[in-house]
Amino acid sequence: MTDWMEGYTSDIEYTAGYYKELTPKFLNMCAVAANVEPIDETKSFKYLELGCGHGLSLLVNAAIYPNATFYGVDYNPEHIAHARAIAKEANLTNIYFYENSFQEIVDTPEFLPEFEYIVFHGIYTWVNDENRDNLVKICKRHLLSGGMVYNSYNTKPGWLTTEPIQQLILRLSNEHIGNSIEKIEKIINQLEDLKNIDMGYFKTFVSDIDFRLNKMNTESKNYTVHEYMHEKWKAFYFPEVCEDMEKAKLNFLCVADISEAYLNDVLPENLSKKILDLKDYKNIELIKDLSFNRAFRRDLYVRGRRKKLSNAEKIIWFSQGEWIVLNKNIPENFEFNLIMGKVHADTQMYKTILELFVQHTHISTNKLVELTGFSLSNVVQALILLFDHGYISTYEKYKNKVNDLNKIITKNMFTENAFKYICFPNGKFAKKFDTVTMAFLRACYDGFNTKDKIVNHVYNLFSSRGVALVKDGKQLMGEDMLQRLYELEEDWRKNVYSHWIELGLEFSSGKKRK
Repeated sequence: MTDWMEGYTSDIEYTAGYYKELTPKFLNMCAVAANVEPIDETKSFKYLELGCGHGLSLLVNAAIYPNATFYGVDYNPEHIAHARAIAKEANLTNIYFYENSFQEIVDTPEFLPEFEYIVFHGIYTWVNDENRDNLVKICKRHLLSGGMVYNSYNTKPGWLTTEPIQQLILRLSNEHIGNSIEKIEKIINQLEDLKNIDMGYFKTFVSDIDFRLNKMNTESKNYTVHEYMHEKWKAFYFPEVCEDMEKAKLNFLCVADISEAYLNDVLPENLSKKILDLKDYKNIELIKDLSFNRAFRRDLYVRGRRKKLSNAEKIIWFSQGEWIVLNKNIPENFEFNLIMGKVHADTQMYKTILELFVQHTHISTNKLVELTGFSLSNVVQALILLFDHGYISTYEKYKNKVNDLNKIITKNMFTENAFKYICFPNGKFAKKFDTVTMAFLRACYDGFNTKDKIVNHVYNLFSSRGVALVKDGKQLMGEDMLQRLYELEEDWRKNVYSHWIELGLEFSSGKKRK
């Protein structure tokens, strides 16, 4: 353990992930869904992420919002060096990364300006009490009146039964030598063996242990290390965190999960009756958490009360936007996973809406109402659920630096800590793709525009690095790999490429593909 990290695991870098919840557009949509006026993201604003890691979400936001200024703070020098290098290569001049501790930020109040948005994702669980207090102090000092704070963290009661696993992993790490990745791999094998004791905790909570082990075996080991091996790791009840945030004059606004804006409409009657007469929202949220056995919360707070919106004003706000389709495959039935479980939607209505998206690519809310004959409120609800589950995104066509960032991401796709995400300017989002798809995009950015040139370029990228393709469990090299790349390129060209153009990707050659 490195002392300067104050109990935070530092020998293994955190995963480079993108989180849509950290985008200003998403946070504003959550606010409006909670009947609160959003921050005007079309004007200049400042945004701070504390514990930004490799900064992928920040980099995407900076590319999408050239009108805003973004700041990222992280204590790990490898994270900051990597983020700065990407920002410089992509010529993102509206983003700043700082290698500082939260204590250093608190001790030098003139170091940072005031912000409309301050976000920290997951780290509230992982840092020690002193740094949790520092996070609150930074919000108190640097958040503008009317600004928003996003805080996500591990939650009780969902972690109650598996909290002992975190403690066991932390203690067992002292039994092994090597770096944290080597340790966690050995510990996972130990847990697989220990669960067979079939006594006490290992017997009573074997299903919980299996659930966690399955996640450990499928998720990045870097993520698993950071989830389980911090000395000061802590899961919280909602009122505990809420009372801490109140020290910074922060009022709880809503759960930063836009689908939950409609949760009360589908709550079981026995639950909705029991919370109907409660006056303290902390008690209401706690009862919901207990009822749903929630293990992770994404909370949105505001400094001072922003203007309240009526239901009519909320509907009008959502009606003014345009949307773009992300997933053109229309399912037979529509089931949405909410915190309370699966909710079945009106299949015919949702099919009708998505079919119009497939025909038009992007379309306004009001146009959907006109074409379908459905009520505005029903269309808005459908759009929110489709947006939250990845079928559509908001549509705004304007100049930004997303293509510049994509070029650098694909250029560095084979380097250590490479990003696996492609950003889309017209939809204001990023999506994770496999290595082959990333390589096809790199070929386009490198100026190749015919089938043969794209396939041969990707083949050379892979073969020169000893990278093989896998099909049916078999590694493909040489002519087998080349043939497979032709097959994959054909599918990509048919189902992906034209949609990328609709989503705003641009290639310097300016020539149409053949």
